Amino acid sequence: RTLTSATIGDLPSDPGIISEAITKTAGTGVDIVKVGLFDDYLDQPLLDVFSAKSRLGMEIVIVLFADKSPDFSRIKKLAATGIKGVMLDTAMKKNGTLRTILKDSELKCFVDQTRAEGLLTGLAGSLALDDIEPLLLLNPDYLGFRGALCRKHQRIEAIDEMSVHRIRNRIPMAGITATKASALL
Repeated sequence: RTLTSATIGDLPSDPGIISEAITKTAGTGVDIVKVGLFDDYLDQPLLDVFSAKSRLGMEIVIVLFADKSPDFSRIKKLAATGIKGVMLDTAMKKNGTLRTILKDSELKCFVDQTRAEGLLTGLAGSLALDDIEPLLLLNPDYLGFRGALCRKHQRIEAIDEMSVHRIRNRIPMAGITATKASALL
């Protein structure tokens, strides 16, 4: 058994729609349900949905989007709902990669702020092999890849086994600190 996650899809931040989608996605048996805030809308009814689902034991990771100027000050409100974590990704892949949209110092601020709230923190957004070492030094809990794992590095293509091995080989095994990881890479 391994930890699995799934996204609810690209949905508007309507509390009723989000609530139903979280329940449906959690019902598939995944461990973590990812909820993207595509329109960067976050009001109390939506926070209430996250609280209710968290109280029911559903593990939720909220996805903020670097290319939509996310407001990191809202991480504290999100943490209060009982969610599991916050991930930073890119919504429009043509706008650039995570590291071209935000500086590493801004990403470090996100990681530190999220971790300070006791949340898991993830980084994704058209990441490539050369992004691994600098991002590991920021100490996120996980990195997210899609296109880099696919044939021709196209996210709509099938998973490419060699690409998976290349990425995996650049990420140290659990228990190795980021400082040790940089020495290994």
